Amino acid sequence: MECRVREFDVTMLNDIRRIELESFPDYPYDDIIFLTLHYYQPELFIVAECDGKIVGYACGFISKRGCGHLASIAVDKQYRRKGIGSLLLASFEEKVIALGSRCVELEVSEDNIDAIRFYEKHGYKFVKTLSRYYPDGKNALFMRKTMVS
Repeated sequence: MECRVREFDVTMLNDIRRIELESFPDYPYDDIIFLTLHYYQPELFIVAECDGKIVGYACGFISKRGCGHLASIAVDKQYRRKGIGSLLLASFEEKVIALGSRCVELEVSEDNIDAIRFYEKHGYKFVKTLSRYYPDGKNALFMRKTMVS
């Protein structure tokens, strides 16, 4: 299997929606959120393409604090645990650094243990709990990684 990371374009929106709904069925992002993220910071909306198929994405922006903010990252269930999420996260971080930032922040559901472990494995640290962050009232963990140049 040959995979590469490249920038998102709007022709990929159906693939992103499919992966988003599969990954976050309780509170998926609407298309307008993805299109807005792409409009304002296209270089921070990337996809993983394996053998010609879009199998994952990462998207975000540079926050007012000057940190990269990972808004969403997801990989098609059939392609998980193959290093694609790590590839996307590393590529996102590289792009954030290229834009002059040295940190990435994110929120993750406190009950998404696999995702929390994934982020910790990649150097993200717990900062604080965000109470009732999600529409269903669940809490989120706010995490940050500071990167050295």
